[in-house]
Amino acid sequence: FPCPSKQTKLIIDFLIIGAGVSGLSCAIALRRASHRVVVVEREKEIGQSDVGRGVRLPPNLSKILYRWNLKSEVSAFAAKSKQIQIYRLDTGDRLGDHYWDDEVLRETQGEFLFGHLADLRKMMYAVAVDQGATVRLATTAVSVDPERHAVTLGSGETLTADVVIGADGAFGLVRPMLLNEQ
Repeated sequence: FPCPSKQTKLIIDFLIIGAGVSGLSCAIALRRASHRVVVVEREKEIGQSDVGRGVRLPPNLSKILYRWNLKSEVSAFAAKSKQIQIYRLDTGDRLGDHYWDDEVLRETQGEFLFGHLADLRKMMYAVAVDQGATVRLATTAVSVDPERHAVTLGSGETLTADVVIGADGAFGLVRPMLLNEQ
């Protein structure tokens, strides 16, 4: 599924820690450019920690998914939003309604959608794998060696790549490691 106009002559090996929306987006985009991609994800099944969690897909995200020819996949789980009602969190008082302006949506070339996070991640996982990314589930990264571009897994195995991308979230391995080094 590489995008012919986006293919690169220099093929790079990428290792992505985390198969959330960010990690899977990276995997899809990199595969579209013909790079080699391995994603490691600690969950045994994509979306298992997301059950019941809603997600909004603003126009800047839906536009990208649509440009990747995923409109029918997105439409299978997401509903288009015409408006939202806004309430105060602390009191529950209704503040009003917000309508999505047609001109703004035309300009952004997307739609404002709502769905379930698990469904979004499952769809993106299927696309990434279909496009040739290797996604290793039930695989926990326990350390990163930035100098060697190496990631050690809970099993003791060490993976290396040209580039390591930390997409494991605010409470994952990579962010605290980077913040401690600053």
